[in-house]
Amino acid sequence: MKCREAKTAIARWGGPTAGEVDELSLHLRSCSRCATVARSQRLTRYLLEVLTPDQEASPHFFTRLRARLREVERPALHAQFPLKALIAALASLALILASATYLLSPPPPSPVLSFLDSPAGGSETFAFLGIPRPTHDQILASILEVEERTR
Repeated sequence: MKCREAKTAIARWGGPTAGEVDELSLHLRSCSRCATVARSQRLTRYLLEVLTPDQEASPHFFTRLRARLREVERPALHAQFPLKALIAALASLALILASATYLLSPPPPSPVLSFLDSPAGGSETFAFLGIPRPTHDQILASILEVEERTR
């Protein structure tokens, strides 16, 4: 028997067949490497057999485990309530503050007025045309006049 055949017979879970036993034992006596592999394989099988449980878990184990998990998952009602009420109160307060800030903030300036005050706006245009620059009140009055005509 050659080393490759011996290692195949050793690695087989059921062990060597009846015809291979004599040839394998002769080979293991003469080849120290295969003997080491066979010894390691045999010790591994013994260890796996010892570590494999023969008994099943107690039927009461899962019942106790489920009961314990239910206790852990469900905190007491008094522990949950103040936290939920606090979160709701803080959310309401944030909404009230945001609304008050929006309602009490000054309105943004008119886009027409901001354009006319800008360097690219009406100041150069009026100077170029030689027209006196209108005041803010005159501009607003003309805007309101146009809006009343469109109604």
